[in-house]
Amino acid sequence: MSYTLTDLPSRVSSRVEVTETGCWEWQGWRNGAGYGYLRVDGRDRCAHRVTYEALAGAIPPGLELDHLCTNPPCVNPGHLEPVTHQENQRRVGQRQTACQREGHDWTDPLNVRRRPDGRRYCAECDRKSCRDRYQAKRRGAK
Repeated sequence: MSYTLTDLPSRVSSRVEVTETGCWEWQGWRNGAGYGYLRVDGRDRCAHRVTYEALAGAIPPGLELDHLCTNPPCVNPGHLEPVTHQENQRRVGQRQTACQREGHDWTDPLNVRRRPDGRRYCAECDRKSCRDRYQAKRRGAK
């Protein structure tokens, strides 16, 4: 389905900027992760949820919205898909191709380790941390 900004209340649409990729980027307040927020009925709400509900309908219970465009400030309902939390986290993991701390390449399987719960972490950062701890221990022993 095709959505337009003119279908939104002017209070909301005035805070949206359309990009060349088709994203509707929220220009109002954003949290540290980049997700937009606005006050609705005396309560802060996620801007992408508000626009989705206004144009596409209610989000089914137990589901959350996945940004298919991977752009957190985007509030375009066409870029959002209701999925389970588990599916959303699986997709996030698939999209992550580098560690967040140092940017080490995760497309190389030697750079990725898994915790018992299945979460991935950076093998290179772990090796560096072990080296740093070892060096600190040696310095303290002298």
